[in-house]
Amino acid sequence: MMLRRYLTESKKLLSVGIILTDGDVFLAVHPTNKSFWDIPKGLQDSLESIEATLFREVWEETNIKLVKYKNKLRPLGKFSYSKEKDIFAYLLKMDDLPPINKMKCKSLTRMGFPEVDKWKYISFDKLGMFKPKMVTILRYARNEI
Repeated sequence: MMLRRYLTESKKLLSVGIILTDGDVFLAVHPTNKSFWDIPKGLQDSLESIEATLFREVWEETNIKLVKYKNKLRPLGKFSYSKEKDIFAYLLKMDDLPPINKMKCKSLTRMGFPEVDKWKYISFDKLGMFKPKMVTILRYARNEI
Protein backbone atom coordinates (compact mmCIF):
# COMPACT_ATOMS: atom_id res chain seq x y z
CA MET A 1 0.00 0.00 0.00
CA MET A 2 1.40 3.39 -1.01
CA LEU A 3 1.16 6.02 1.71
CA ARG A 4 0.27 9.55 0.76
CA ARG A 5 3.10 12.00 1.18
CA TYR A 6 2.89 14.80 3.68
CA LEU A 7 2.41 18.28 2.22
CA THR A 8 3.69 21.31 4.07
CA GLU A 9 1.43 24.32 4.64
CA SER A 10 2.82 25.65 1.35
CA LYS A 11 1.57 22.46 -0.39
CA LYS A 12 5.11 21.17 -0.92
CA LEU A 13 6.39 17.70 -0.14
CA LEU A 14 8.56 17.51 2.96
CA SER A 15 11.86 15.65 2.96
CA VAL A 16 13.71 15.09 6.25
CA GLY A 17 17.48 14.64 6.45
CA ILE A 18 20.58 14.64 8.62
CA ILE A 19 23.97 16.30 8.53
CA LEU A 20 26.00 13.71 10.44
CA THR A 21 29.40 15.20 11.25
CA ASP A 22 32.43 15.21 13.51
CA GLY A 23 32.86 18.92 12.81
CA ASP A 24 35.33 18.48 9.96
CA VAL A 25 33.58 16.05 7.60
CA PHE A 26 29.98 14.93 7.12
CA LEU A 27 28.28 11.84 5.73
CA ALA A 28 27.28 12.08 2.08
CA VAL A 29 25.26 9.54 0.11
CA HIS A 30 25.23 9.01 -3.63
CA PRO A 31 21.75 8.46 -5.09
CA THR A 32 21.92 5.61 -7.61
CA ASN A 33 22.18 6.77 -11.25
CA LYS A 34 22.49 10.46 -10.29
CA SER A 35 25.36 12.85 -10.96
CA PHE A 36 25.28 14.52 -7.55
CA TRP A 37 25.79 13.61 -3.88
CA ASP A 38 23.32 14.29 -1.10
CA ILE A 39 22.71 13.89 2.62
CA PRO A 40 20.69 10.95 3.94
CA LYS A 41 17.10 12.12 3.60
CA GLY A 42 13.69 11.17 2.32
CA LEU A 43 10.05 12.06 2.04
CA GLN A 44 7.76 12.14 5.01
CA ASP A 45 4.77 9.81 4.83
CA SER A 46 1.35 10.96 5.96
CA LEU A 47 0.76 10.61 9.70
CA GLU A 48 4.51 10.21 10.28
CA SER A 49 6.30 12.66 12.57
CA ILE A 50 9.32 14.55 11.29
CA GLU A 51 11.55 12.70 13.74
CA ALA A 52 10.09 9.30 12.75
CA THR A 53 10.77 10.14 9.09
CA LEU A 54 14.37 10.98 9.97
CA PHE A 55 14.93 7.71 11.85
CA ARG A 56 13.33 5.63 9.07
CA GLU A 57 15.06 7.31 6.15
CA VAL A 58 18.53 7.31 7.69
CA TRP A 59 18.16 3.64 8.62
CA GLU A 60 16.90 2.74 5.12
CA GLU A 61 19.73 4.61 3.35
CA THR A 62 22.67 3.95 5.69
CA ASN A 63 21.80 1.20 8.20
CA ILE A 64 22.43 3.72 11.02
CA LYS A 65 19.94 3.64 13.90
CA LEU A 66 19.69 7.28 14.94
CA VAL A 67 17.17 6.68 17.72
CA LYS A 68 20.00 6.03 20.19
CA TYR A 69 21.28 9.58 19.48
CA LYS A 70 17.84 11.17 19.86
CA ASN A 71 18.94 13.50 22.68
CA LYS A 72 21.89 14.81 20.64
CA LEU A 73 19.92 15.70 17.50
CA ARG A 74 19.74 19.42 16.74
CA PRO A 75 16.90 20.56 14.48
CA LEU A 76 18.19 23.13 11.99
CA GLY A 77 14.73 23.85 10.61
CA LYS A 78 12.93 23.81 7.30
CA PHE A 79 14.60 24.99 4.09
CA SER A 80 13.08 25.63 0.70
CA TYR A 81 14.67 23.13 -1.68
CA SER A 82 12.63 23.22 -4.89
CA LYS A 83 9.22 24.35 -6.05
CA GLU A 84 7.89 20.89 -5.12
CA LYS A 85 9.82 20.14 -1.92
CA ASP A 86 11.09 21.57 1.36
CA ILE A 87 13.75 19.92 3.52
CA PHE A 88 13.70 19.74 7.30
CA ALA A 89 17.32 19.22 8.37
CA TYR A 90 18.85 17.95 11.58
CA LEU A 91 22.45 18.16 12.75
CA LEU A 92 24.21 15.43 14.72
CA LYS A 93 27.80 15.96 15.82
CA MET A 94 29.63 12.81 16.85
CA ASP A 95 33.22 12.22 17.92
CA ASP A 96 33.31 8.79 16.26
CA LEU A 97 31.49 8.63 12.94
CA PRO A 98 29.98 5.30 11.85
CA PRO A 99 32.23 3.28 9.52
CA ILE A 100 31.37 3.44 5.82
CA ASN A 101 31.95 -0.31 5.38
CA LYS A 102 28.95 -1.03 7.65
CA MET A 103 26.56 1.09 5.58
CA LYS A 104 23.99 -0.37 3.22
CA CYS A 105 20.78 0.74 1.57
CA LYS A 106 17.56 -1.12 2.23
CA SER A 107 15.20 1.00 0.11
CA LEU A 108 14.70 0.51 -3.61
CA THR A 109 13.77 2.84 -6.46
CA ARG A 110 10.76 2.10 -8.65
CA MET A 111 13.17 0.38 -11.04
CA GLY A 112 14.34 -2.00 -8.29
CA PHE A 113 17.77 -0.43 -7.67
CA PRO A 114 18.97 0.65 -4.22
CA GLU A 115 18.19 4.35 -3.67
CA VAL A 116 21.79 4.90 -2.54
CA ASP A 117 24.84 3.15 -3.99
CA LYS A 118 27.80 4.88 -2.25
CA TRP A 119 28.67 6.59 1.03
CA LYS A 120 31.60 8.78 1.98
CA TYR A 121 32.70 11.44 4.41
CA ILE A 122 33.26 14.80 2.76
CA SER A 123 34.86 17.99 4.00
CA PHE A 124 32.58 21.02 4.33
CA ASP A 125 35.08 22.72 1.98
CA LYS A 126 34.34 20.27 -0.88
CA LEU A 127 30.72 20.95 -1.79
CA GLY A 128 30.97 21.08 -5.59
CA MET A 129 29.22 17.72 -6.01
CA PHE A 130 26.00 18.90 -4.31
CA LYS A 131 22.99 20.75 -5.68
CA PRO A 132 23.15 24.52 -4.95
CA LYS A 133 20.26 24.49 -2.45
CA MET A 134 21.92 21.63 -0.55
CA VAL A 135 25.17 23.63 -0.46
CA THR A 136 23.22 26.41 1.29
CA ILE A 137 21.92 23.95 3.89
CA LEU A 138 25.36 22.42 4.43
CA ARG A 139 26.99 25.83 4.90
CA TYR A 140 24.30 26.77 7.39
CA ALA A 141 24.92 23.52 9.28
CA ARG A 142 28.65 24.12 9.38
CA ASN A 143 28.08 27.52 10.99
CA GLU A 144 25.89 25.86 13.64
CA ILE A 145 28.51 23.31 14.75
